[in-house]
Amino acid sequence: MKTRRPQAFRNQVQRQVRRRVLSGKRSDPFWRGLGAMGMVGWSVAAPMLAGALLGQWLDAQGFSERSWTLMLMLAGLVAGCWNAAVWLGRERRGIKEDSRDA
Repeated sequence: MKTRRPQAFRNQVQRQVRRRVLSGKRSDPFWRGLGAMGMVGWSVAAPMLAGALLGQWLDAQGFSERSWTLMLMLAGLVAGCWNAAVWLGRERRGIKEDSRDA
């Protein structure tokens, strides 16, 4: 009796894994690429916008004669580009591993 339960569980897990693998392979490359572009866009735009808003607030407080808005927006752009590059590198490695396994 004890040997049937682990075997049934193993079969159930194998069916679920097969289903997930097949669903990933069936995804349309167009929508997958569009999703990746959206992710890259937001990973750059969000830190840039946050830097601009913080810089605008600092400029309104009168801390300095220099433009904090421009400096922090540039810092957000650099951070966002770095974040996007790291994310794309991980995705590329995952795609290469998936192609090797197939």
